[in-house]
Amino acid sequence: NSVFGPQTSVSSLTRLTVTAEHAINLNPMLSDDGKAVAFESSADLAGVGQNSSFHALRADLNGAAYKEMGATRAVSPAMTTDGRIVVFASAEDFLGRNADRNSEIFLFDGSKLQQLTQTEPADITSRLRDGNFQPSVTADGRIVAFSSNRNLNGQNEDLNHEIFLYDTLLQRYTQLTHNTSEHSAGSPKISADGSRVYYKTETADLVLIETETAITRVLAAGVPELSLTEGRAISSDGMRLVYSALTAPNQTQVFLYEGRDNSIRQLTQLGARVVDVKLQPTISGDGRRVAFATRRRVTNASDGGVELYVLDLPTGQTQQITNAPSSATAEVIASLNFDGSLVAFSFPRILSGPVSDDDLRNNSEIYLATIAPRPIGTAVVF
Repeated sequence: NSVFGPQTSVSSLTRLTVTAEHAINLNPMLSDDGKAVAFESSADLAGVGQNSSFHALRADLNGAAYKEMGATRAVSPAMTTDGRIVVFASAEDFLGRNADRNSEIFLFDGSKLQQLTQTEPADITSRLRDGNFQPSVTADGRIVAFSSNRNLNGQNEDLNHEIFLYDTLLQRYTQLTHNTSEHSAGSPKISADGSRVYYKTETADLVLIETETAITRVLAAGVPELSLTEGRAISSDGMRLVYSALTAPNQTQVFLYEGRDNSIRQLTQLGARVVDVKLQPTISGDGRRVAFATRRRVTNASDGGVELYVLDLPTGQTQQITNAPSSATAEVIASLNFDGSLVAFSFPRILSGPVSDDDLRNNSEIYLATIAPRPIGTAVVF
C-alpha cells in the first residue's frame, strides 16, 4: 500500500495526496531520482497529532511512511539528489534555539532536524522580514545557498539582503554578494556541484556568480517582472536557468539562459491575458525539459482554467499534463526529476472530480505525472 492512501489515476496522472476538502497541499519538490517528494500540507498526514496550521513533510514514493520534518510552512524545500536531505526556511522554534521566531534555515537528514543558522531580528516589529530565506542545496547536501539580511560573518553591517553559502561540513559561512540596498539579492539557485549560483536583485537584474573565482556577471539587467520559481530553476550542471518575465502588458513568457554560449532564449509565445497564474517555470536536472503553468492557450484552445505543461527542448514539443475544468484557477508549483520523466505538482483538487463545496475546488492536492518519453532516435542536442 502507498503511504498516500487510496490513489486515483487519469492516464499517466496519479493523485499522491488524498486529504479532506478543506485541506491544502502545496509546493512539492521532487528528488532527482524521482523516489522522494517534499511538500507542505495543512493535513496531519504523518499522524503526529499536532494541531498546527501546516506540516512540512517528506515522503518516499516507493511506500515508506511519511516523515514530518516540522510543524511549519516549507515553501518548495530544497533536496539532495537522493531526496534524503531536505533544507527549508522556517520561523518556528523546533529545537529551542529560535525563541524570537525570525526565519532560520533548517536541514532534515532523514531522521532528525538541524538548525543551520541562528540569528536575531533587528527589532520585534521586523521579525517577519528579518532572517534567512530561500535555501538551495548542492547534490550531496554539503553546501546551502540562501538569502539573508543578517550579519552572519561580520561583512553585512548594513543588513542588506545578501547571498550566503553555508558549508555543513566545516560549519562555515561565505558571503557571496556585497550589494547596496537597492540591489538586494534574493532567490539564489546553486548548481549540483556548487560551482555556480544564480540570483536576482531588487532592480530585477539576473546575476551569476562562479563560486570558485567569485567572478560575478549580470546576465540580464532590469528585466520586467523577473521571477524565479521557489523550487528548482537551474539544471544540475548549472549551465541552464529558467525564469519568467513580462514582454508586453498582461503577457509573461518563459525564458532560458544558456551558459554554454551565454545566450538567452524565449521558450514560450503566449498570448495576453488580464488574469493568469504565475508561470513558475522549473527545469529538469538534465536541463532538457521545462514545466510551467498558465491559464492561456498553449497547445489547444483554452477554457480559461489553469493547466500544467512540459516543454521538451530537444524536440520542441509541448505536452499538456493536466485536463482540468475551467473552474481550476489556483497557482501551480511543479518539480521535475533529473531526466524529466516525472513531474510532481500541486493542483486544484477539482482536477480529480467534483467537490461538495465549490469554494474548496481550488484547494490543492499533490499529483505525479509520468511524461511521455522522447521518440526513439531523437537527436538530443539542445
